Amino acid sequence: AVGMGGAFVAVADNADAPYWNPAGVAAVPRGMATVMADVGRSSPVGVDEAVKDEPLRGRHLLYMAAVTPAGALSYRPLGRYTSDQFEPGLMRTVDFLMNQYTLTLASPHGNNLLFGLNINYLGGHIGVVEQPAVGAPTARLDEANGWGLDWGIIYRLSPGAQIGASWQ
Repeated sequence: AVGMGGAFVAVADNADAPYWNPAGVAAVPRGMATVMADVGRSSPVGVDEAVKDEPLRGRHLLYMAAVTPAGALSYRPLGRYTSDQFEPGLMRTVDFLMNQYTLTLASPHGNNLLFGLNINYLGGHIGVVEQPAVGAPTARLDEANGWGLDWGIIYRLSPGAQIGASWQ
């Protein structure tokens, strides 16, 4: 899909459809599943150094979904980060986690028009533990939750030509 320059949004008709265009779920011929992972990363520097600024910090699971022609369930880890920070007289540990869980609903309208909707739940936390050189440690944990909607449309112009759009 990436190799198509984003054009997969118009032909999303497999288990990756919830990720690219939820309308494509209506074109899936049968139940399917997918797992996206980053297995090809290589770097002349160590993995920890190469991925220090990436949200997944070197973790390889990017996305997974179970899809039927009527709908799908999917999971996408958006970020996981743990860091120890040292200052004179203080050690601080920061832990961040954010995941996206998606329910996709899709339906065809006639022979040429497909509609789809992703209902996204985003959930995570950020925690901070501070250990001073003298005194008791303190801890804070904050939850982060939210909802989002994505929707998509695919229109079949002819058996070999389609157009599609997806909005987040």
